[in-house]
Amino acid sequence: MSSLVSRALMQPPEEGYNFADLISEGFRPIRSKRRPTHWLFSRNRPKGVILYFHGNAETAFDSMSLVDDYPELGRWSIVLAEYRGYAKPADSLCQSQDELIDDAVHLFRQVKQVVKGSSDKSSVPIVVWGRSLGGSIAAQLAAAVEVDGLIIESSFCSLLDAVKSIMPIVPRTLAKLALTSFPLDTKKAVSRISAPVLIAHSRSDELFPIQHAERIFEATVGPKVMHRFRGSHNHDKSGQTSFRRAVRSLCNSAEAHCLVCARLKVC
Repeated sequence: MSSLVSRALMQPPEEGYNFADLISEGFRPIRSKRRPTHWLFSRNRPKGVILYFHGNAETAFDSMSLVDDYPELGRWSIVLAEYRGYAKPADSLCQSQDELIDDAVHLFRQVKQVVKGSSDKSSVPIVVWGRSLGGSIAAQLAAAVEVDGLIIESSFCSLLDAVKSIMPIVPRTLAKLALTSFPLDTKKAVSRISAPVLIAHSRSDELFPIQHAERIFEATVGPKVMHRFRGSHNHDKSGQTSFRRAVRSLCNSAEAHCLVCARLKVC
């Protein structure tokens, strides 16, 4: 059952991508044995790091324009997270949420080590940002480790709620049984996060109605902002100045959060 569910839910593109294409754009691979290869665009003495999780049927290659699309983040290093079987579709996919989050936590620890060697500051903020499927993965990661900020873009309350939004005729009990290995409960995750959170969603999202975002916002216990942007689910939002400002504001809040946490640890 888990392999069928993972194949249905984790939908990598039919073709992967050439690692050389990302390297030619200034990204360098972050590799680990038996885990997906992630990608780092490093700044000189960065103000912080954005750890980005893309949506379903996308890849890290599709996300590399993040570097140019958000000039407000010009002093932030960018890490593009990848999922098993997405860069190389012949490889196995993750068979459960536990495997997905284990890969994410492992990447986060690698990023922490990279940050230590790339900045003269004692502590550098890390913001986790996820879109659609990646939004829920980012929330699960932020609930498992200490991050300084979280951006949930165009995501869902839980995978069960997502299925019900897309395929309302599927009986809830059947969907719940099929998703045992992949709950991806975003709403539950944000109830355990104290860092600043930006929840961004379109009023006209055709996959996940904005009520998903509103319920996530209600469950968030830390400092939070709700941003409503325009366009369909897969419409590029980077051209909307108000959204870019919201991202920049969240990063500023993450810097302040990181500074406070560092002072508390010293005390």
